[in-house]
Amino acid sequence: MKPAINPVTGTRSIDEQVPMVDQQRLLVFIDRKTEVVTCVDTLELGPGVHTHIGIHDRVPLGAVIVRTRGAKGGIPICVVYRDLLRAMRGEGYAEDYYDEEIPTLTMALGDAHWALQAVHDSDDLRDPEMVAEREERLIAIIRLAAEGSSEYKERAGANAERALQLLDKLGRGNPMAAAMANWGVTVQLDKQLLQALGAGARVSKSHLAIVQALTRIWESIRHADIELASMGRWWSPGRKQPLDLAQAVRLASRVERIAAPLKLIHAAPYAQMPLMLVLADQLDELGRMLCDEERFMNAGPLVHLIRESLGLLLIHRRLAQALIVPAKARRFKRAFTDIEVQKLNDDVHTLLTEVRVMEHSLSLGNPGLISSRLVVGLSEALYGVFRQFQADEVSPEKVYEGLQGVLDLYKTH
Repeated sequence: MKPAINPVTGTRSIDEQVPMVDQQRLLVFIDRKTEVVTCVDTLELGPGVHTHIGIHDRVPLGAVIVRTRGAKGGIPICVVYRDLLRAMRGEGYAEDYYDEEIPTLTMALGDAHWALQAVHDSDDLRDPEMVAEREERLIAIIRLAAEGSSEYKERAGANAERALQLLDKLGRGNPMAAAMANWGVTVQLDKQLLQALGAGARVSKSHLAIVQALTRIWESIRHADIELASMGRWWSPGRKQPLDLAQAVRLASRVERIAAPLKLIHAAPYAQMPLMLVLADQLDELGRMLCDEERFMNAGPLVHLIRESLGLLLIHRRLAQALIVPAKARRFKRAFTDIEVQKLNDDVHTLLTEVRVMEHSLSLGNPGLISSRLVVGLSEALYGVFRQFQADEVSPEKVYEGLQGVLDLYKTH
């Protein structure tokens, strides 16, 4: 049997065999360079995967699994994200963390080395200024260790506390004991820094891979919209060169090419959207109409309706991008800057205006039930988010919850 190949990423399945009966949908794939696993359907994971809350033997539809370093009992240690958007934000948080953590650890390690050198260069630490400087640097390391739960940091903090003790239990000077404890600080911080460097490199690769996967999805949606806009000119009023069946059949081939990459989107949240199923049905019907001698001239309204569906998906992309800033502010417990508030206010206002225009347009035609319900829901929810920017103080928590609620409408409408 040939190894199973993921039609989206082009990568082989983990064990290079088809693990289940349904060869097209129930597969787990891993990109060995980025160690990002995309699950294209709810499935059993063999022995399972470890996360911070235990062992998982199943994952939700379209989940993204990112492998971290190491394993526990032979089972990989992973982070499971419900969808690509959460994976993008989660790995982005981690990347921001390591961007700050690595320089901080580098400085702390330098301080630990300085404090160790001070033990040897200060005549048994009789210089008050040297003692005070050394204590200040070691106390800073203790505070740094208290901020995290890393085993290496905890050991570094404990060693730093012992390194502050320059006298033994009998009150005698004991610089060698302080030096040994100080040496322990440098060893543990060095291990923590090496771990952070490795994790930072892994996170950068996985974050990039997730962004690239999202970009491919967004580009396929945008490309479909551009193609349909070009195609719509054949039904323009007063067109000099009328559409004939031969040209309509050629257009049907274009529609098939447009639909192909959209049908290969298996990652959440897109795999969970009723709108994606509607869009697939619309494109199939358009292809059939264009090949039908009696119906091809009447396909124009369907082209317009498909563009409405694609427009809603393009709005989803911009909502996902708008959510990044409030999500980060919420995650790191900080307030918005004035520039962020202004930019978010402008973005939400623009999206609300576009949705209301779409709402008016749909009310004049004969929209599909799902599209009309979604547009009305988006209009109401976006207005609720927009009103938050009229307050004296804009809460990142409330803006995040509001925008996430808007995005969640795509799962049910």
